Amino acid sequence: MKAIRHIDENEHTAMITLHQEQGVYPRILSMKQELDKKEKAITRQYWDTVSLLSNVLEHNQLKEADQQDRIGYYTKQIYRQLQKDYPEYGITDEEIETIAHLAPMNITVRQSRQSGVARATCPD
Repeated sequence: MKAIRHIDENEHTAMITLHQEQGVYPRILSMKQELDKKEKAITRQYWDTVSLLSNVLEHNQLKEADQQDRIGYYTKQIYRQLQKDYPEYGITDEEIETIAHLAPMNITVRQSRQSGVARATCPD
């Protein structure tokens, strides 16, 4: 650590500032890189979870894979057009991607009175 003395004889003031010469910037940079890496990992885990849920629904024949793809595709196209036509809404590319990924998950679960089995259906 380095102490620097500042004296202003005209103002009759003195100030001492302490400076850490090395180590601060590299530590901050390292922390930022670690934070970025963790954020990417969390985002990847989130989308893996969404994908897993989607696969479970498909496996159980609760909805078809092409329908899921169509829903995501058309949702993205609609939001891109909204983004273009209505910039005052401030729709971001990140929001569009998120909505397109989650649109197929927009299902309703209803109880079948005849079979007593819960079914997931995609609203029309």
